[in-house]
Amino acid sequence: MPRYLVRARVTTAFIARLSANPTDRTEVLGRLIEDAGGKLLGWYFSPEDCMVSEIVDVPEASTLDAVNLAVIAGGTVDPSTVAVSRVLTGAELADTLRAAAAVSYTPPT
Repeated sequence: MPRYLVRARVTTAFIARLSANPTDRTEVLGRLIEDAGGKLLGWYFSPEDCMVSEIVDVPEASTLDAVNLAVIAGGTVDPSTVAVSRVLTGAELADTLRAAAAVSYTPPT
C-alpha cells in the first residue's frame, strides 16, 4: 500500500476540548484509518506549532482524502494547513530512481 505523511495544524477548539479531557487519540485515529481500509503507522503532536503529523498506509489516495475530510468536518484541524506527501522507503526510492533513469526527457529550449 502507498505510504503517506499527513501534516495539519489542529484548531484551538480541539486543543480546548482535549485539555478539558486529556486522552491519547492514537487508538481513535487508528480505528478511523483502519475502518477506511488503511493502517496508522504513527502519529505525533508538535506543541510548538500545534501541528500533528501522521504516517499512514492506505490502499489509494481517495481513502486518505475521505479520512482527511471526516477529520476536517469534525473541526479537529484547520483545512488550509493540511499537507499530504507520498513517502518512500529507502528501497522504494532506489527502485524509483532506477525507473527514472530509464525515462527520456528533453526540457524545453
